[in-house]
Amino acid sequence: MELFHIVDDGVVIVRLRGRHYRQVKMYRRGHDVFAQIGASFVRLLAHSGTTDPQIGWLDAEGPGVTFKANRTPVFEP
Repeated sequence: MELFHIVDDGVVIVRLRGRHYRQVKMYRRGHDVFAQIGASFVRLLAHSGTTDPQIGWLDAEGPGVTFKANRTPVFEP
């Protein structure tokens, strides 16, 4: 079973409900990149989307994180 692992020095700026912005910790699970929202996680998708339609992301950076052409973040150690 693959668990969530924190990306040291990794951060994500998320947009909550279209009005509020917050800087949160970045996690990875395999090659997927996640943002921690409270006690939960949302996966970062292409074009600033996430697995929760009410949450988007503006920017992300962390060691080992690269971006595909469609702006999908991928963890590649």
